[in-house]
Amino acid sequence: MNKWLFWVYAAIAGYTAFVSYHLYQSNFWHWLSTLPPADLATILYLPLVVGLLYLVNRFKKLLGLKGSEKSLIIFSCAALMFIAASAFLYDSTNKAPMAALLAGFFATCGWIYTSYEARENNKKAHTLNILLGMRHSDIFNRHRNILVDCFDKYDTVDYATIAAEQAKITDPAIDLKRSVRYVANYFEFMCVGYLTRDLDEGLLLKSMRSIMISFHDWFGPFLAEERLPQNRGNDRIFDNIPKAVAEFKRKLAKENR
Repeated sequence: MNKWLFWVYAAIAGYTAFVSYHLYQSNFWHWLSTLPPADLATILYLPLVVGLLYLVNRFKKLLGLKGSEKSLIIFSCAALMFIAASAFLYDSTNKAPMAALLAGFFATCGWIYTSYEARENNKKAHTLNILLGMRHSDIFNRHRNILVDCFDKYDTVDYATIAAEQAKITDPAIDLKRSVRYVANYFEFMCVGYLTRDLDEGLLLKSMRSIMISFHDWFGPFLAEERLPQNRGNDRIFDNIPKAVAEFKRKLAKENR
């Protein structure tokens, strides 16, 4: 658990303890019954917003939310919180609380926007560095060229195909399985970054989608056989490549409609 989550859970636990303590006070319910609807809505709004933000963050991948959509939801919740707090603090004879609240609201909105932009720019820069590293990597290009030279005539490649081609090679330095695994490991890393949205989705879709789909269609049988007990015996090996490719194909089909 990272420090951010620790403090969030600590704040929720403190809030729960505070509310639980007051629920058992005899005058609490009487005080609650005297509140006007606006004040009551303001008090109940905070836990509802915290719960909504948690659900959005927890199920963002299931909901298919992009970073901008998630930020829009957070901004909307902040705006609604400002409206609710305004109803609670508004006093026609004293405008100081409203002025302070308004200044804090716009400062918070500016911080949210700049933080979002900084994160997106860092994500794009990191993605570009990875793509350029792949383009200029001598080791990666050597393994890729080996695969193209040996398997260009095949539509799909599996263990039997690699064994047949390996038998024709006289150079002991060339290991076809190692070359496939090297390239697949690189693509697996990029697919993990894509699925978790830690890498920029737009850049990967425009630069690597067709390459990823072609690689999976080409070496998919070999990657599936790698997971079998008699081979590598790990059912999670290269399991992010087919997940990302399935999403790539869905997006491509949607664009071509």
